[in-house]
Amino acid sequence: MITSCYDNTPLQKTLKSFADFPLSTSFKENQPRLLITSVDIAEGKTITFDSYEKAAGIRKTEYYLENNINLTRDKRNRKNKTTRSVDRKDKLITLRYDKGIELEHVMASATLPGFYDPKEIGKRKFWDGGMLSNTPLRELLQSHRDYWVNVEGREKAPDLDVYIVNVHTPTMPVKAIPDYYDGVKERTNDIIFGDKSSRYDQYTATLITDYIDFIDHLKKLAISYNKDNKEKISLNMNLENLVQKE
Repeated sequence: MITSCYDNTPLQKTLKSFADFPLSTSFKENQPRLLITSVDIAEGKTITFDSYEKAAGIRKTEYYLENNINLTRDKRNRKNKTTRSVDRKDKLITLRYDKGIELEHVMASATLPGFYDPKEIGKRKFWDGGMLSNTPLRELLQSHRDYWVNVEGREKAPDLDVYIVNVHTPTMPVKAIPDYYDGVKERTNDIIFGDKSSRYDQYTATLITDYIDFIDHLKKLAISYNKDNKEKISLNMNLENLVQKE
C-alpha cells in the first residue's frame, strides 16, 4: 500500500552534508540549544527533542499517553451491549538519545503526511511538528523553564527574548486572492503553516508569568508583616507546601 509520494533519502543526504550528527550542546559550554518538535501520530500531541541534558544528566524526551480507552462488556446490561470503560492509568513514554539529537529526530520533524512515510522512533511513529505547533512558542517556554528549574535548580527561569520569523505571508489583499490552482495551493500553505503563536499564546504566557510574580509578592508581603521569626518560618513552610500541592 502506498502511503507517501516521495523518497526522503535525498533530504537525509542533504541534512548529513550540513550537520554533524549527533547534535549535543551544553549551556555551561556556552553552546546554543536546539529544540525540535514532532507529532506523535497515535496520541495526536506535540513532543520536543532537546540537545540539552535533563536533570539526570541524560538526554531524553518524556510524555504521557492519556485516555487509553478499552472496550469491555458490561454484565449488568441486560441487552449484553458493548460499553466503553476508560482506563485512566497514564503510561510514561521515554525516548532516550544520550549522544544527542540524531538525524532521525530531524526527519521526524520534517515528515509531512502524504509526502513522506512516518518516522519511527522507539516504536512510536511521528509526523511533522508543524501540524499542531508550527511556531512552537509554548514548547520553547516550557523547555526553557524546565531546564532552569529542574536542571540548574533555580526558583525561577531567567527572562527570555523570543524572535519569531514567519516565512509565510500572514495576510493578503482581498483583490489578490488567487483563483488558479497553484496560487490557491500556495495560499493554503501560507495559512496552514504560518505563525500560529498569535497574540493569544503570547498573552497567555505573559498572564501566567504575572500571576506567578503576583503570588510571590503576596508571599513576601505576608511574611514581612509577621515579626516573630518562628512564625515567619512556619508561615513560609505552609506557603511552600501550598505551592507544591498538586
